[in-house]
Amino acid sequence: MALDELEGELQAAMDGLLLLFGCAAVVVVALVALATPPPLTLTKLPALTDQILPRLGQAVVVMFSAIILIRVGQIPAVLRRSLVVRHKIAVEEARRKTLEKAPAAGAGQEMFGTHPDFGKTVRLEELPGKGH
Repeated sequence: MALDELEGELQAAMDGLLLLFGCAAVVVVALVALATPPPLTLTKLPALTDQILPRLGQAVVVMFSAIILIRVGQIPAVLRRSLVVRHKIAVEEARRKTLEKAPAAGAGQEMFGTHPDFGKTVRLEELPGKGH
């Protein structure tokens, strides 16, 4: 289940990055178009080349730049969520491996068994070397 969640988070990060790169490409193309002189056929319409096309290009640059600025904060958030999911997966795997390698409950007592006389009550007179 956690792997599916991780895959979803990474997919969201990839989708967000592709959107940002696409918007950046549109901005670059619009800036190049603004920096290039218009074709001679369009110069016959001065209002189009002096007012309309430059303003349209500027609007495209501003709009896609705004999208980039709005969405850029989502990428680190998605990556942080992916790290949280990866941490959960690692903790679950470590617990599973620890439980697999841990000895059974009675194994520790068998390895460190007590002496049969442990806890036995004796009288002082019965101890060797202490008798009167």
